[in-house]
Amino acid sequence: MYRVFVSYSTRDVEWANHLKRVLAETAASVFVAEHDVTPGTSLSSKISAEIKACDLFLLLWSSGSRVSSYVQSEVFLARAEKRRILPILLEAGLQLPPILGDLKYLLLDKTPQAALAWLRKHVSSYADEKAISDLIVLGVWGFIGWAIYHGSK
Repeated sequence: MYRVFVSYSTRDVEWANHLKRVLAETAASVFVAEHDVTPGTSLSSKISAEIKACDLFLLLWSSGSRVSSYVQSEVFLARAEKRRILPILLEAGLQLPPILGDLKYLLLDKTPQAALAWLRKHVSSYADEKAISDLIVLGVWGFIGWAIYHGSK
């Protein structure tokens, strides 16, 4: 399963929820901490594990996320783990953090519906590619298991 992690400031939780709904139409699993962490679970441990396991790290970049130490930590971990990162600018004119300075961003402020349609299409494409790759790997392992089983007879 293709896994998407959404990093956001709590001020932007509605945008995170909207992205989760938009991407629900794809074959991707979308993690938004607000809804996907069980009460009583360590937030930092769960978030760290989800970032390390994600295929795509979506950064909702806004004036709120720019000053959030949590978002900054998530970005640093995603970069350190070499995750595919897609910054999504919620406000025009904001500079990305220097660690992401070379990345092209998706701007949502002027034509959000077109930008979200582009995002849905690309996440769906990535998810389909991963599903095919996972099936091939599963098939190869199945064949190896079959060959070992029949070779031992």
